[in-house]
Amino acid sequence: MKEVRIEGAIVPDEDKWIYDWLGYDATCPGDVRKGIDEAAGDTITFAINSPGGEISAGSEIWYLINGYGSETTADIVGYACSAASYLAMGADRIRMAPSALMMIHPVSGSANGNHNALEKEAGVLRIADKAISNTYRIRTGKSSEEILKLMEAETWMDCEKAKELGFIDEIIGEEKEQNTGAAGMMPLYNGFGALLDESVKEKVRNAAGRPQICDDTVLVQSRLNILKMRRNEDYV
Repeated sequence: MKEVRIEGAIVPDEDKWIYDWLGYDATCPGDVRKGIDEAAGDTITFAINSPGGEISAGSEIWYLINGYGSETTADIVGYACSAASYLAMGADRIRMAPSALMMIHPVSGSANGNHNALEKEAGVLRIADKAISNTYRIRTGKSSEEILKLMEAETWMDCEKAKELGFIDEIIGEEKEQNTGAAGMMPLYNGFGALLDESVKEKVRNAAGRPQICDDTVLVQSRLNILKMRRNEDYV
């Protein structure tokens, strides 16, 4: 059995190096594709602990998981929020740790301009919500209306609620608990990550390309400078 870890922000392939350079956990479709290739037809468990991220990257990962020819399991071991929640729906079986959390909500975006631009953006976001809801609808058997209502409410689910609503198939350790009377949930300490703002990524690209970044001391200082920049930025 092959394990493929999906951790940190869900990001496009072209942005992954920025997160790596800053030392932030992130997963792109290319990471998942590599893990699938390495599995070479063996069964795969996707261990998920992610606050979500960019929707097209999440959709591509869902496609990769769903299209794999052998048995797949998605184990939610920490967070499966936003894009990380719907990419998990591509697996044959979904399990959730007793201390894990899942969250579904509407797509976020931004727009500038007059009322026409804002109304158009709102329409695009509604279409994106509907598209994402299809992954939950197919998995749970619920109607689009039911799923969209849960998304609008920004629904947080522990393992029991997720199983009750059909988002997962199994609670990890549940059988052992029934047989041995094992203790309940462990505390969860993970904080949320965030996608980097485009302006921050551009600053990283510029900084990383400078010739003077050639040794560990300067590289560390450059990373610290980028982190300081983030204090004045808005995040997605």
